[in-house]
Amino acid sequence: MRWFLLLTLTGFIHAGDWPSFRGPDASGVADGKEVPVDFDGPSGKKILWKAPVPGLAHASPIVLGNRLIVASAVSGQQEQQLKLGLYGSGEAADDMDEQRWTLTCFDKTNGKQLWHTEVFRGKPRAKRHIKATHCNATPAGNDRYIVAMMGSEGLFCTDLDGKLL
Repeated sequence: MRWFLLLTLTGFIHAGDWPSFRGPDASGVADGKEVPVDFDGPSGKKILWKAPVPGLAHASPIVLGNRLIVASAVSGQQEQQLKLGLYGSGEAADDMDEQRWTLTCFDKTNGKQLWHTEVFRGKPRAKRHIKATHCNATPAGNDRYIVAMMGSEGLFCTDLDGKLL
């Protein structure tokens, strides 16, 4: 049933939206868009804007109209463990402290934060792999709703203004 909900949500999008993982029709293709082949975060070369997003997430951002929405899980620990690359023995991360699962919306043209919503707060129900986060699934949205699967914490839905439904 959840898969049907996500497929239904992607059917009501506007041109230029990136409403779910891999974009329209899950194709990974942005028709007619020039993709920068070189950019540099520290210098700002070919970067329109930057904004801090607390926590860890492997979820991709989505774009709905002028809104860019990012999901994250913020640990109560000062320093979260995350190992990147082709190493590690498959151990679990040691961060079962209280987390805050959030959705943050930015104006895609200038990076101004439009809203920030905490969808769930609590201790994780399941451990995470040292190479993963407590927020791995990309949200999906349409012209009315944003849905986000926050792992074992549940499926959450907001309106486009971040009001938890």
